[in-house]
Amino acid sequence: MHKPAEFSPLSARILIEIAEEAGLPPGVWTLVNGSGEDTGKALTEHKAIKAVAFVGESRTGSMITKQGADTLKRQHLELGGKNPVIAFDDADLVARVNNIKVAHPLDPATEIGPLIAEEHFNKVTRYFDIAKEGGATVAAGGVRVGDDGFFVRPTRFTDATNGMHIAQEEIFGPVLTLIPFTAEDEALAMANDTDYGLTRYLWTRDLTRALRITDRLEAGMI
Repeated sequence: MHKPAEFSPLSARILIEIAEEAGLPPGVWTLVNGSGEDTGKALTEHKAIKAVAFVGESRTGSMITKQGADTLKRQHLELGGKNPVIAFDDADLVARVNNIKVAHPLDPATEIGPLIAEEHFNKVTRYFDIAKEGGATVAAGGVRVGDDGFFVRPTRFTDATNGMHIAQEEIFGPVLTLIPFTAEDEALAMANDTDYGLTRYLWTRDLTRALRITDRLEAGMI
């Protein structure tokens, strides 16, 4: 049984149609639409459902854990995490944030489309104020694109520290927080200082350095 996010039900429906066209018997994969507060809660509390898998933010994962406690459901939760990227000065990087095309998603030249709903748009853009209030600088982006739809210019924060909200919380939008470092140990300490990092990225041309650092990175895929 699959309950997709309420703002994106059609892709889940199409995926089931593809699976059934490929030979999956009808009814094996059931789609249930609705909000998390109503439909999701009914599923996580229902005694006939023995296990729940969820991908999303940590607060919702905590609610699901509580809702499934009375029926002793097995759970697999992949919660919101901040995935660190360590980029050394020998990495082959191109500064082009301000040139990324933000436009209609059906335009073949578009690189970033809109956020999915006003609620999501407001959640992402409030971090622009959170960043400035915390002492960080909006070095690129930080603005809405156009008057229609929920388009956000890819945003880069600088002058940040690892303890800031923008460095520890999953923003879930086209936003990057940059924190400089001078030594490997400093970079590793920041990369490992996250509660739910699902993966770690390392950009360097030095294979020996890459192997040395990945051996010291904590939980998460590399």
